[in-house]
Amino acid sequence: TVSVLYWCVCLTQRGCLRNVARTVGLVQIQAGQEGMAATSEPSSAPTFLLTVDVLELVCEAVSCSFDNARTLLALRACSRPWAEAVSHAMRQYYCEWKSFEADYTDKTDEMSREAARSEAIDPVPARLCVVCQSYGAVRGWLRDIPAVVLRDRNPARLARDLRVVLSHVPRVSTLRFERNGSALSPEAMESIATIPAATLEGLYITCAAQNGSTANSPRRIPALPALQTLDVSNAEFMTDDVLAGVLRESQHLRTLRLQDVQCVSDAALVSVSKHCAGLVALRLAYCWRISEAGLQAVVTRCLHLRCLELCGVDVTDKVLQSVADRIPALQHLNVGGNKVTDEGLAAVARACTDLRFLQVLHSRVTDAGLSEVARHCRELRGLDIDSMPRGITDAAITAVGRGCPRLQRLVARDDRGTIITDTSLFEVARGCRDLLHVDVETYASSITANGAGAIAQHCRDFRHINLGSGGTVDAGGVVAIANACPDLRCVDLSCTRVSSDALTALATNCLRVAQLRIMGGDASDDAVAAAVQLARHTLRHLGLVDLLHVSDVTFAALAKFGSRLRSLELSSLPQVSTPALIDGLSGCAQLRRLTLGFTAAVTDDVLMATARHCPLLRSLHVSST
Repeated sequence: TVSVLYWCVCLTQRGCLRNVARTVGLVQIQAGQEGMAATSEPSSAPTFLLTVDVLELVCEAVSCSFDNARTLLALRACSRPWAEAVSHAMRQYYCEWKSFEADYTDKTDEMSREAARSEAIDPVPARLCVVCQSYGAVRGWLRDIPAVVLRDRNPARLARDLRVVLSHVPRVSTLRFERNGSALSPEAMESIATIPAATLEGLYITCAAQNGSTANSPRRIPALPALQTLDVSNAEFMTDDVLAGVLRESQHLRTLRLQDVQCVSDAALVSVSKHCAGLVALRLAYCWRISEAGLQAVVTRCLHLRCLELCGVDVTDKVLQSVADRIPALQHLNVGGNKVTDEGLAAVARACTDLRFLQVLHSRVTDAGLSEVARHCRELRGLDIDSMPRGITDAAITAVGRGCPRLQRLVARDDRGTIITDTSLFEVARGCRDLLHVDVETYASSITANGAGAIAQHCRDFRHINLGSGGTVDAGGVVAIANACPDLRCVDLSCTRVSSDALTALATNCLRVAQLRIMGGDASDDAVAAAVQLARHTLRHLGLVDLLHVSDVTFAALAKFGSRLRSLELSSLPQVSTPALIDGLSGCAQLRRLTLGFTAAVTDDVLMATARHCPLLRSLHVSST
């Protein structure tokens, strides 16, 4: 029975007669304890010693997409062996998702953020993970609860869901509340108090706005003595008193992140300095009531800090001088939208020589400050600089290339197009052989094929590239990178004058491309279609923008090979017809995000087809159609 069931699943889920034919005659089941045996030829067939082995393969073949998770839920109710097989499949699915999430943590580019949003775990599979993790050979594998499990804006339902989670996962380690609005009530918070004291290590609260009413907002967070990570964003109920209350009982806190929390002031940071001397990471963003006095209190007492992010906070050179004096082991620094100048950054660079990641945004830093970083911080792995009013030039980037040999990530953006040219990119590529990620997007980039060739020559493990929107990188540069960097995963070819040959080389040589955006250029319809076909096994995120030659052939390829796509951007495609667009969307059943813009072919019929063919869609953007 299970061999026939496995055959049927292969037929319906994979849609490939070749796989079915192989399965029909090759599956062997040997279930000695049950007195059943079935053998078949040829002898190269897989052998299953237990029936549960076949059940696990059936569950894996079903897969864990939004709709198929309901099938797994039904199979789980059949018997204990089925429940164990479903648990095995869900554990694999969860581990793969967590691995993907880790890969995109801290990525700041838009393509990576789009990928992270599109690959978020679906609600039904996430809930199935919760209820089935207590079965199988490996049990209790789920302790970090996905945020989508507790994403409800009704207070009663949220409290109920939380009770269900805690009943199935009594030793939960991490809880995440996202976009709950006013549903995060005192009742829900009191449920957290039932978790064993030594269990909960992470609490994340995002977008818990009360819409001006505080009648049903939490008055406190329960005592959490094992808490190591507290992450609060846009939560109106979080005040100095509420934060101080949880900090008094959380002396093992290692990471504190506060973003857009307007009711928190310097008093909260004083509480941090008193009760959390072992703090390792402090991330503050757009907390306007926090001033230099609160930051000085933390810097003075929390001497184990390794990560300090101060974006949109009142940071001055005096604060950075204190960091340099008190925390020489600092490894991660983010200063943006504040009054930091070359003097403060240079002080940190001279004292914190083990600095690994530096992000400087919208500040008064110039070439002089970055040159000091290059001179003293040879362990630097990542550098992000963006929109510097006083300008950064080739001199600073060249110094980084020569002084930071272990650099892996360079993000440099400036709307004036003066931040980086071939000269400095060549020095970075030659001096930083471990380089994996380059994003030098500008409005008038000076990067040409020579700069792209330098990357191809020196950086063989390259993974992510965006060479700007100035249109100066030609097909030769793209071909050189494609031929030399087979591990490319994310490619943004916005306005790079990409040709059909360049696109074909990219799809042929870079077999792991997961994100591809093509904007402008002269690529033919056949070349784009060929790229979609060649990258069909790995491509998850595709953008086609301002392509004059793309028409029905490309969308026929999407209909046939777009089943793995998670996000799709289609804009300014004048040659595309409405029937072709509908045909292409019919093959993209796994889409989560769809953008349609500046294309006359987008009609009501297209939107109806989207609703019919893309049931998992979460986000739809339609403009100027």
